[in-house]
Amino acid sequence: MGEDTREDAGGIAAEAARFRAGFRSVMLATVGADGSPEASYAPYVAGANGCFYLFVSGLARHSGHLARSGKAALLFLQEEGAAANPFARVRLSYACTAASVARDTPEWAEAMDRFEREFGAIVPLLRTLPDFRLFRLAPETGRYVRGFGQAYDLGDDGPSPVRPAEPPPDGRS
Repeated sequence: MGEDTREDAGGIAAEAARFRAGFRSVMLATVGADGSPEASYAPYVAGANGCFYLFVSGLARHSGHLARSGKAALLFLQEEGAAANPFARVRLSYACTAASVARDTPEWAEAMDRFEREFGAIVPLLRTLPDFRLFRLAPETGRYVRGFGQAYDLGDDGPSPVRPAEPPPDGRS
């Protein structure tokens, strides 16, 4: 990787982080036991460990899906009104593993303190509700799309441009 590419990669990563920092909630995709997809959203906080934390009611279908499958996808999406073209909205997505965080752990206390700082007075009440659960979503893969032809896979080595798939040799799709 050349020096210019590393510099660009650092800029892309920083831009993606700034984009994500503008959100207090995230769109969430989960799957039910029968394979049916579920789209929802939840407020989130980011942990110093690079994970996302969701504090959600056990009455919500996505809570059961997260607990059962241990997988979710997250989407941060530019407001439609702010986009010059609806086909090219800025977006950041992650495929994650999900795990429940036990209430009697330092991780739970730290994440819940973050929730309280971010969301205020409602959080102490929610903390007392027995059906609410804290989930840690650890990103496995990510993708940042900043416009037409400007998609980047996010990995441990930094962002790398997404290239179109090569068509099969016989020309069929």
